[in-house]
Amino acid sequence: MNRDAILEPFVDGGAQERNMRAGTENVYGIEGMAKALDLSYQRFDQDRAFILKLRSQLKEGLIRLIPDISFNGKQDNNYLYTVLSAQFPQRIASDMLLMNLDVNGIAASGGSACSSGADQGSHVIRSIKPEDQGTTVRFSFSSMNTESEIEQTLKVLNQIIGGA
Repeated sequence: MNRDAILEPFVDGGAQERNMRAGTENVYGIEGMAKALDLSYQRFDQDRAFILKLRSQLKEGLIRLIPDISFNGKQDNNYLYTVLSAQFPQRIASDMLLMNLDVNGIAASGGSACSSGADQGSHVIRSIKPEDQGTTVRFSFSSMNTESEIEQTLKVLNQIIGGA
């Protein structure tokens, strides 16, 4: 090991990398990422407007379906526009809500993306709203979603909760 080095390498590299990094940069991966970012940025405003429309369509539909539903996080244009975190009231058979959505082909989550598959809900939501015993369902959106998918989600939710 070179004791004068600022960073200690995890893996010893070759002389061409001053013994600091093993391997060669993934040039194709770097170029691919640059192209993907470029394409994404070109459509950003258009995609954002479309996603916001879908998000609003679902939110308004949920309010019509379940008037006492609430939403987690800020709702004043200062939020992650690709996510709608809905707090379903406790009176709704929430223990099977996510499973029934999944069975009907609707992908949603009860917690963060990194906790998908867990059934205990979000520890963050429990910390923010300890008194609320409802069920949080997180819906995520992309430019590849459609208005008909939102309509189908609302239809399935209506069937699941039985007009609760």
